[in-house]
Amino acid sequence: MVYVFLCKYNQSRDYINEYNLIRFLSKEKQDKFTKNINKKSVVQSVIGELVTRIIFCKLLKLDNKSLVFKKDDYNKPFLVSTQGWEFNISHSGEWIVCVFSRHCVGVDLEQVKQRQLGIAEQYFSEEEYTSIINQDTSNQLVHFYRILTLKESYIKAIGKGLKIPLNSFCIKGDNYRFYMQAKNSLPKAYFQHFNVGKHYVMSICAFEEFASHVTFLEIKELVDLSVLLNFPEELSLKMESLNKSVSIFSGEGRFSMCC
Repeated sequence: MVYVFLCKYNQSRDYINEYNLIRFLSKEKQDKFTKNINKKSVVQSVIGELVTRIIFCKLLKLDNKSLVFKKDDYNKPFLVSTQGWEFNISHSGEWIVCVFSRHCVGVDLEQVKQRQLGIAEQYFSEEEYTSIINQDTSNQLVHFYRILTLKESYIKAIGKGLKIPLNSFCIKGDNYRFYMQAKNSLPKAYFQHFNVGKHYVMSICAFEEFASHVTFLEIKELVDLSVLLNFPEELSLKMESLNKSVSIFSGEGRFSMCC
């Protein structure tokens, strides 16, 4: 099972400063936020870490002060003493997504917006680029982002960053299932791909078949949960009291979520 938490934040209200939410983060992350307070990606990063801390406090029954994050040799963040849990974060536009699993997992979320498809010609495999330009003009951009998120989710699941070039493997498939083809010994992967509303796409990758357990968190709910980070029992009860609806997507494939 992969647990997926999606949070939408449009910055119409500055919840982070209003509730001083950065006090729950590491000193390093607090300093980074203070120096880049108006940078959208930094705000998204703060929200992603808050969600991560909330879920780990609940899963591990630890208070926030006990959570220690570090980075490995490939600059991938990990939590010390996770008791076998893996996590990954992505954000784009108004959306932030965090995924959690007992196995290696990667996620990539992208806002579909105009880009030069020459990027695909330069960095994708020849077969992938051909599959994009063979689409109807109206479908080329979406297909580009579909392949991009699938490839990025795979690289993030492996956790070696761009040590694995984007053109060293090829994503194939139809509108329903996707698979990876590589000339070398890269591990086999399983994918789920989502349309998130009208303007975002998201892909999740794991190395065994999985079902995803998707929960949407409102920003105000995130605030209410954050203030309980040092009280794991109360935090767990609060999450249960939210009575959030959950969508479960089983097996590989392509899915749509209304937001």
